[in-house]
Amino acid sequence: MKKIFLIIFCVINISYSQISNVDYVKKVVPTAIGNKKNKVIIGIGLLSAGGLLLVDDEINNWIQKNPILPNNVSHIGDKWISSYAFVGVSFAGALFKGHQGSNYLEPIRFLAVSNAVNYGLTKIIKVGFNRKRPNGAQYSFPSGHASVAFTTATILQKWYGKKIGIPAYTMAIITALSRMNDNKHWASDVTFGAALGIAVPTAFYEAEKLCNNNLNISFNSNGICFEYWF
Repeated sequence: MKKIFLIIFCVINISYSQISNVDYVKKVVPTAIGNKKNKVIIGIGLLSAGGLLLVDDEINNWIQKNPILPNNVSHIGDKWISSYAFVGVSFAGALFKGHQGSNYLEPIRFLAVSNAVNYGLTKIIKVGFNRKRPNGAQYSFPSGHASVAFTTATILQKWYGKKIGIPAYTMAIITALSRMNDNKHWASDVTFGAALGIAVPTAFYEAEKLCNNNLNISFNSNGICFEYWF
């Protein structure tokens, strides 16, 4: 995961050297925080994870006795994140998206910020909860593999629709299931990780779209787009 952070950090610096950092922080970030869909997704994720907490032990025991994925499929799901394959796929997606619109900086920025925020939130929550994994290791909640996999899938779906979104979400689901199958996470861990991975890029995607200067959207005195602040 440290390599992921370094890659994202470098990408952010490259993209921020070409765009207005001040405008992005003043307008897009607050708008993303106030995004209504973001709150709903996080709320559903929390409620679902809370309900699963009651049956995590039973689910884990059942899965260990009845594996939900074949070993080779589970291995692929785990390696999708741990081998950083998602970085190459998502960055290639950003470059192609940039080529389509003749603007490489916007998709690179969206990719970088979405992953950086998701990674940061995931690590903060992990340390804060310090939950034991089924195998006895630390920092179980939420699943970092699940949050990264669903962030990647959501980014690709926002750019290319269901033709790319469906296989990307399929890989994200396999990744999440592999973490339970391999006794590395509880069901509640991967559920909230998935919700976090969907919520973060959704919030930034819609905030960037709403606050794009070309849309002539008006801002309040704090520079926040009206439509998404509740």
